[in-house]
Amino acid sequence: FSGENDLRVTHSYDDAGTFILLPPSGWKLLGANYHVEIYEVPEGWKYTEPDSKTLVRGALLHAVEMDELMRFYYCLHPDFMRTLDRNSFYSFFNMLKNMSGEERQKFLDEKALYGEISGKLKINFKI
Repeated sequence: FSGENDLRVTHSYDDAGTFILLPPSGWKLLGANYHVEIYEVPEGWKYTEPDSKTLVRGALLHAVEMDELMRFYYCLHPDFMRTLDRNSFYSFFNMLKNMSGEERQKFLDEKALYGEISGKLKINFKI
């Protein structure tokens, strides 16, 4: 827990970096002081570790939203990267960046393929 007005449970996704899991909306902040936060957690709430698909998809969406080109790069499958030259890579990134959040979600739902490489799930696209 940190006193930065959120619960920062940091998870690692290796090359894709880390991501922050914020407290669920049902949690109630009771107080924060001295870099510690105390939450009331609803009865029966259970923590579930996100699966690899959720992690890499979340990392890719975060990279696009935060304009983090290298994080975006590390989320992509090498087979997909081989189909892109430098300009098409930047164009693809900018296309996703210029979409609304809803359009990006729909695009990923329709076009994203997930493949494992060296024990990590990466995103390929059928375009």
